[in-house]
Amino acid sequence: MLITDIKDWAKKVSLAFLVFALAIILTNTGQATAATTGTCSYYDSYGTLVTCRYLTLSTTDVSAGSSAIYFEQGDLIYYDWQNSGSKHSVGFAVKVTSDSSQVYGLKTAGAGNGNNYGYMYAPSNGWYYLAASCGGGQTGCLGTGKIQTDFP
Repeated sequence: MLITDIKDWAKKVSLAFLVFALAIILTNTGQATAATTGTCSYYDSYGTLVTCRYLTLSTTDVSAGSSAIYFEQGDLIYYDWQNSGSKHSVGFAVKVTSDSSQVYGLKTAGAGNGNNYGYMYAPSNGWYYLAASCGGGQTGCLGTGKIQTDFP
């Protein structure tokens, strides 16, 4: 009788271990594994078409940039960032494709669920994009930001 009880106990422990391992695997694969970018557009309450580009940093990304939007000199550029349980703060800013070393309106969204936004007026005609970097050049950030042609 004792050997049967040990075999039953071993089966239960093996099954519990398998369920635990599957839970860890499914939880980890549910997270983004690479920066993603995309486009969006909508009509605001005044009937104006708002165009935007978004960027999502995953926990394995150090930095990334969105695709670009064309702005004419003096156009309003709105940009924001929302973290989603990020281990570190995220620095984000607007850059122009003709000179990616030029940074406009550097902002920081705090770790955890921190957020921030900014706006500026395009200093010249050109293609502008949102750039983001995980705090201190690390990984472990998770969040989404956007650059758009008007206030939300």
